[in-house]
Amino acid sequence: VRSRHSSSDYDRSRRQAEVLDGIKKKLFTLGVLEKLPSFHQAISEHVTSNLDLESAIHLAPLLVNANGFTINSINLSPENVLQSSKSGAGAFILIPRQGASNYQEIHQFLKQELAN
Repeated sequence: VRSRHSSSDYDRSRRQAEVLDGIKKKLFTLGVLEKLPSFHQAISEHVTSNLDLESAIHLAPLLVNANGFTINSINLSPENVLQSSKSGAGAFILIPRQGASNYQEIHQFLKQELAN
């Protein structure tokens, strides 16, 4: 997911989403929902999460049809509603294109994207 050369935070974010989608597909292929207690125990040895087994069992029925769900991503970037800037300390930051603390354009953009 990470790259040392010729890559941006936006590229890294896209690659992270691709990896998570691949993990989701593999978990459904392996039938993890049917083996949830043993899977939770095995993964808990390697991954830190605040999702305990009881909560996972409660959520599992909601995921039965999740393999058919489509995940849509909305990316906020300088290509749409943000602009590059620098903090008072000189760090690279992104702020709303209409100015710091002016989120009106971002809200409109999100409403429009969610309606599609």
